[in-house]
Amino acid sequence: MYDFMTRAVRLAPKVDAVFAPCPQRHAFELTPFLERDTRLPFVSGDGCDFWYAFKTLGIRGVKPGYGMLLDGLNTIGEPKLRKSQIAKGSS
Repeated sequence: MYDFMTRAVRLAPKVDAVFAPCPQRHAFELTPFLERDTRLPFVSGDGCDFWYAFKTLGIRGVKPGYGMLLDGLNTIGEPKLRKSQIAKGSS
């Protein structure tokens, strides 16, 4: 997969990012290496799923090293509370 993705970037030098929709753990594990070597954001199917779940749950402070997409969760502002949560005094 690494060779395929880096070759694809060389063949299409004007791309802004690389998306691999395959839900394989191997693709997700290659994210930091592909981003380092292509200097582009690399997004895998699993990375998208993790990002959506963490963002929906308001999880921030994700350990760095899993790619630009997940690193972006660390820069999202404070989660907004619903009126029902404020009234109950919960967060």
